[in-house]
This record gives sequence, C-alpha cells and structure tokens, in this order.
Amino acid sequence: MKEKECTKCGEFKEIKFFEFRKDTNKYRSQCRKCHKGYSRLKADKQREVKEDLAKGLKTCGKCKKVKSVKNYHLDANTATKLTSWCKQCKKKYQKENIEQIKKTTALRRYGVSGKEYENLMSSDSCSICKKFFSRLVKPAIDHCHSTG
Repeated sequence: MKEKECTKCGEFKEIKFFEFRKDTNKYRSQCRKCHKGYSRLKADKQREVKEDLAKGLKTCGKCKKVKSVKNYHLDANTATKLTSWCKQCKKKYQKENIEQIKKTTALRRYGVSGKEYENLMSSDSCSICKKFFSRLVKPAIDHCHSTG
C-alpha cells in the first residue's frame, strides 16, 4: 500500500486519496479533500472580483486597497482587462527601480546584458561614432544620441 503526504493538511494518506494528473503523469501534491477546498476558495475569490468590477472597483495587488477602476491602466492580457497594480503603486515602483528597468529593457530589445549596459552608460565617449558625451550628447544603446 503506497502512501503520500498532503502538502496542505500534512497527513499521510493512501495514494487513492490523491488525484492523478494526466498532463504531468503525477499525483497532485494535495489530497482530494484539500484540493477541493482550494478550488472552492478560488471560485469564491473570482466571484468576489467580478462583483467588485461590476461596481467599478478593484483591489490593488500591491497595496491591497480597494480603488476605482479609473486608478488602473488597461491591460488586454489579463482576465479583468486591467493591470493588477494601481497607477500610484506602479509609478512608485518604476521610480524606485528605474535602473533595473532600463537594464531589463536593454536586454529584451537589444540583447545587451546588465554589465554591458553599465559599461556603455559609464563610458565617456560613444564606441561607434567616437563623440564625447556631454549635457547635449547622452549615451544611447540604439546609437541615436539626439532622441535617446
């Protein structure tokens, strides 16, 4: 008789109490009883979100405050069609992490790693056109110094 520990309740139960998943060819980590409770909780949460949206409200994923949907940016890639963070939280995050965001963008757009980005930005002249950087001529990865 094979047993398995449920990650939710911590009990050791016979394998028959765990659902077999065909997509992964493994048994779930939670027993059927615990997983059913999770599914019910998830469904309740989705219903609550729909009710709030009908009232024109949404809870911010960052600050956890309930705000008007006007305080969120549009996002076509989500179920609610709104961003998970409110505009204020997103703006604060972007302000605090501007350098990391620039490095990530450089990697995604141009394939330039974080270290390469730092070297390019800390240089005193352009490696392509040899112009020295000043207040008017600033470093740029795409080499357009006038538009950045």
